[in-house]
Amino acid sequence: SIVRNAVLATLHPHLFERIRASLSLVELRRHSVIHDADKVVDWVYFIETGGVSRVVSTRADSPIEVAMVGSFGFVGLSVVLGTTAASHRAIVHFPGLALRI
Repeated sequence: SIVRNAVLATLHPHLFERIRASLSLVELRRHSVIHDADKVVDWVYFIETGGVSRVVSTRADSPIEVAMVGSFGFVGLSVVLGTTAASHRAIVHFPGLALRI
């Protein structure tokens, strides 16, 4: 099947087939927290449609958005880097779909 996520779309077809069975399509609902800072990351989300904000908290101000992730990327980089905790809070800003592994 065709994926919209740019990261998955660039995988060699053989590599994609190896992970296909582990991917599940999930709905991203507006304002849902996908990951919370300093909490264990259970899933990596490859965004198909919609958008996720990565935010950090500051002592002086309210939370600040540091990145926006859409179909060009994924949420859960800490897992790829070998850690188990999220470095940022990830909140769905625009509802859509993601492939989760």
